[in-house]
Amino acid sequence: MTPTCSTFILDTWVLVHYCRWSETAQSIESKLSLTTAIPRPLICEVSIGEILSISRYRNWGKHKSNILKQMISSLNIINISNLGIYEKYSEIDAFSRSNGSKMGKNDLWIAATSIVYNCCLLTGDNDYNLLANNKILHRVLFDKTGAIIN
Repeated sequence: MTPTCSTFILDTWVLVHYCRWSETAQSIESKLSLTTAIPRPLICEVSIGEILSISRYRNWGKHKSNILKQMISSLNIINISNLGIYEKYSEIDAFSRSNGSKMGKNDLWIAATSIVYNCCLLTGDNDYNLLANNKILHRVLFDKTGAIIN
């Protein structure tokens, strides 16, 4: 199954796999050709802070850090300083809390950005399930092998 989206936004989960060039990333790449896609995939600026934190915590070496910097520079970064994103953030945070689910703050920013920019979120993170299941967020969910689950 190939997603029918015209613009993708990458969750930090995807970025981590691409930095590692894991089998998961290779599987996703074989399906979607993200490294050569036109238009270029988007990332929420929050993902940059999140993946830099991951790289520091996991003590990524110089080689992997350079790959990360190259990857970030090749993507279109969406700034969250936008009233529409702020409003969508508050809306989905309230929605998730009222449904007994508390999403992580980074996931809220990424979801809000994806919704406002009408993108398809690529992720392996189940934290977006409530939004996707209620048709609030258009998401492509991958399993650990890079196979598309939905």
